[in-house]
Amino acid sequence: MQVIKAAKMTYRLGEKKHFTGTVQLDEITVKEFQADVKVYRVFFAPGARTYWHTHQEGQVLHIVAGMGRIGTLRESMIEVGPDDVAYICPGEKHWHGAAPERSMIHFATSPDNEGKDTGWGEEVTDDEYNGRVVRGVKP
Repeated sequence: MQVIKAAKMTYRLGEKKHFTGTVQLDEITVKEFQADVKVYRVFFAPGARTYWHTHQEGQVLHIVAGMGRIGTLRESMIEVGPDDVAYICPGEKHWHGAAPERSMIHFATSPDNEGKDTGWGEEVTDDEYNGRVVRGVKP
């Protein structure tokens, strides 16, 4: 068994080129575990969200606290809360983040493809974030 104490865990702030607002990523899986998956605990401040992106082999999001939103190219924004789980299909263009006035924490899990799994796209517009349009088309 291996245990990494909380004080030794690493975290980083989400890069402005991939996130809107304040986002903190805590890497749960580390090289010492030699895992085939990447797991992050991600904190989104109210209104913070990812840019549009894809995952080559899909992604699982498990919301553990707060309220959030998820959007895809084919569906309008949906709201999610504690204990909800979202499965993002391989290659599905999507975004996720906190609700406007609530923070959110989720665990994000995807296969470890040596950093090549996430294909980043453009910033999510306020209309997309608020569910008023689905990638440029009103629902």
